[in-house]
Amino acid sequence: MELAVPELAAWFILPKKKNLQNSGIVNDFDIKRVYVNIQNKLSGNASSKVTFDVARNATTPTTLNSFLKYAYVDLHDALPAELQIIPTDLTVSIGLLPTYWIGYVNSILGIRYVSIAA
Repeated sequence: MELAVPELAAWFILPKKKNLQNSGIVNDFDIKRVYVNIQNKLSGNASSKVTFDVARNATTPTTLNSFLKYAYVDLHDALPAELQIIPTDLTVSIGLLPTYWIGYVNSILGIRYVSIAA
């Protein structure tokens, strides 16, 4: 059995500040948030995804907090054809799952998330 190579992706959120001429800030590069995704196909009908989230701590801005955002396994075509009343491609997800409606609502409102104002 040949093992699949996991797919690794990272997504960075880098803030951009304007009008820094008299601010005294020499270098304003900062990482506000990072998502690290690891995806892998486990077998013929199973795949997994793990997402880590790293964000700047609101109370102590010099530290980063990291936590596990998603960790789940998808079982594609989980129901055998003999048991299906209506033919369907059913996928069963098990684990720490994303809530897909949040992305849908955010796309309508245009607000990604709310953060503490300085």
